[in-house]
Amino acid sequence: MTADLLATPTWPAEPGLILVPVSASRNAPMATHLAAALGLRGERLADALAAGKPFSLHPGQSAPDGQPRLVLPLAEGLSPAETVNRVRSAGGGRSDAMRWLGLDGTGLTDPDYLAAALEGVLLAGATRETWRSDGDARGCRLVAYPGAIGASDARPLLDRAAALAAARRRAMAMVDAPPNVKTPAWLAEQAREIAALPGVSVRIFDRTALEEMGMGGLLAVSRGSALPPVLIELVYRPDGVDPSRRPVGLVGKGITFDSGGISLKNSDNLHLLKSDMAGAAAVLGAVEAAARLALPVPLVAVVPACENQPDGNAYRPGDIISTFSGLTVEVIDTDAEGRIVLADGLAWLRREHDPAVMIDVATLTGASVLALGHQAGALFATDDNLADGLAAAGGRSGERVWRMPLWDGYGEAMKSALADVKNYGGKAAGAVTAAKFLQRFIGDHPAWAHIDMPGMALETGGDRAATGYGVRLLAEYLSRRA
Repeated sequence: MTADLLATPTWPAEPGLILVPVSASRNAPMATHLAAALGLRGERLADALAAGKPFSLHPGQSAPDGQPRLVLPLAEGLSPAETVNRVRSAGGGRSDAMRWLGLDGTGLTDPDYLAAALEGVLLAGATRETWRSDGDARGCRLVAYPGAIGASDARPLLDRAAALAAARRRAMAMVDAPPNVKTPAWLAEQAREIAALPGVSVRIFDRTALEEMGMGGLLAVSRGSALPPVLIELVYRPDGVDPSRRPVGLVGKGITFDSGGISLKNSDNLHLLKSDMAGAAAVLGAVEAAARLALPVPLVAVVPACENQPDGNAYRPGDIISTFSGLTVEVIDTDAEGRIVLADGLAWLRREHDPAVMIDVATLTGASVLALGHQAGALFATDDNLADGLAAAGGRSGERVWRMPLWDGYGEAMKSALADVKNYGGKAAGAVTAAKFLQRFIGDHPAWAHIDMPGMALETGGDRAATGYGVRLLAEYLSRRA
């Protein structure tokens, strides 16, 4: 997808996206001039703008090139995060339409607002038609209306918006990809592509290496699948940063398809369990965003990736697993597999990289959705500063988190009579007890956060498209940390 910033409102030869900042206070007098530039009927546009409603023009109506139009006046006072989501939702992602998005010009003096608007436009240009035989990609052209903002002032904002949108688009595409394509090896290829960016390097550990390393949790969960597991390690170390500076460490759950294993899930919405690697998409996307933004923050992302499938070789309820950390896990429920692979990822990150902070992101428990619905991810943290930083980043990015308790008493449910810990403690406080399980595998690290976000990975309506949740949250946190 290309992005050109032009000085005057024109439409491209092919359908694309047009950004036309419009001042709410001058909607009516501007409508005639704007309509002429856009090829729209001025009186209808004026009425729509005055009412603050979207105005659409469909093929066959009076557009000069016969393409659809959408003019969207945004209400004053929207936050940058609301701007992104509103513009992206208005865009709809269909590749067969040209959309004109009119934005309230009163907010354009705020760089965050305009950057968010640009990012929303770029994301609205992303399509989900990659897997359709008749699908094709369309370009994206951004047009700044004269007097709204100068091209030289907008260029840095456009660059930032394009970087964030590119990272988020990849994360969304990874989550949306079908499970027959989205294998653990395919996730590793996505990481290799990100490693082509400046300052990024990658290591992929295959099954043989995992056996030598003692990654017993990841190996156990993967046993029922014909597809071999991998551990992905993506490192971003920008030029000019003190090489002794401890990195920010990220771990993302990379279950590319989750059947539940022997503890088989029911068939309701089982096709959506291709999204059980949305945490992996978030942390890989965060590394891409950091590299594209050239953030001066060293970063390590670890993704344990595999499928959770049932067959004669699958791990069973009652098994006891030896993990990378040396701790043993009694398996109560094979559908509580995400925490087992994260246990290996967290312990590896802690031992190999000694990060300044550790953050894992995972579609871990349905209990977090019961607690918070689809409004926020559940945040657990051992450090108040880390928790506050992530909460603030969530507020600014629109990818919100809500802090949950980590009291010692919740750990009682995870005690095993046979092993160091069991992987399931019952339905009561399920999100909290899962977090207490993970806490056992960070060693004595003082600053760890866990974000449980299955309710945020997919849109709640329609065809349940991926949201890319976590990329903007982590990028905002890293930017503020920088």
